[in-house]
Amino acid sequence: MTTTKHIEISKIVTDAGTQMRVALSDETVNSYAEDMQRGDKFPPIMVYSDGSRYILADGFHRLLAAKQTGATEIECSVESGSADDAFKCALGANRSNGLRRSNADKRYAVTKALEKYPEKNDQAIADLCGVSKSSVNNIRIQFSNLENSPATTHKEGKDGKLYPVSKPRTEPEFKEDKRPDSPPAYVAPDDDDDMPETKQSKPSQPRRRGSFDDWVKYDDAMNIIIQQCEVIQGLSVDSDNIIRARVQFDKVVATLRNAVTKATE
Repeated sequence: MTTTKHIEISKIVTDAGTQMRVALSDETVNSYAEDMQRGDKFPPIMVYSDGSRYILADGFHRLLAAKQTGATEIECSVESGSADDAFKCALGANRSNGLRRSNADKRYAVTKALEKYPEKNDQAIADLCGVSKSSVNNIRIQFSNLENSPATTHKEGKDGKLYPVSKPRTEPEFKEDKRPDSPPAYVAPDDDDDMPETKQSKPSQPRRRGSFDDWVKYDDAMNIIIQQCEVIQGLSVDSDNIIRARVQFDKVVATLRNAVTKATE
């Protein structure tokens, strides 16, 4: 049962892992604070009560804005439930209201869900996070390829039951060929006097079109990609690091694509 009441801001838990954005927006907090000072009314924030604490699930920007105005209390929609219930609610927060989620925010939420519920199927994760099933599948594949990612022994079926995950096929072990050695192949004698000297032709190089500056940008982008790959390989499997690396890598790929487009026009 959901109830609405004012709760002291100091009693609201904000560090229970329910903040599902890559980063909070200072601009949004400032804008909300100005609106609140003008008297604008905002929807109550969502908290879950486990009997001893109020866990924030939705409304981080509104809570920070209220603090900024000097408020000591804030209106809350209180739902009875555990920290896990608050986590599930937070995964899909802002899918239809508040500051629109970026693609990086959605990816971050899916990654957090896969970390906590690796046994859930793609559709279940998609429903929790408010994204498509195909997006979850793509992120799961990338996530499972990372070192130290949690191993999944069971997966939830459409009926809600858990089923063992089949082991991936392994390459057959190489067996030594025990057949008798074949006779050595005939090798022509090395006679430099009888054979005319031939020059090896160099492989043809693709013609570079575009300005010199464009190709410099292309080379710079390539160097940045190499550096980012080295950085990504050295990152831990912390979801924050994964998202930061992905966002940075996407920027580099965009830079490279623009350079190649200009260079080949």
